[in-house]
Amino acid sequence: MTKQTTKKDWIDSSIGLGMIAGCLVGILAALFINPSIMLFTIPPGSAIGLLVGIVIQAIYGSHNQHDK
Repeated sequence: MTKQTTKKDWIDSSIGLGMIAGCLVGILAALFINPSIMLFTIPPGSAIGLLVGIVIQAIYGSHNQHDK
């Protein structure tokens, strides 16, 4: 039995993926700017990723409700 990844699965996991991507961006920014400020770049990165994930879920989630 194979599991197919649908568009809804990606939309449902957009919040978590956004936070992971935001943490990664915060870490990379700290490494390139100044490694000692990493403590102060990871939380804003994950917060921005959370916001982006919520916006993606709100936009595409409302489109999926109209498709039913």
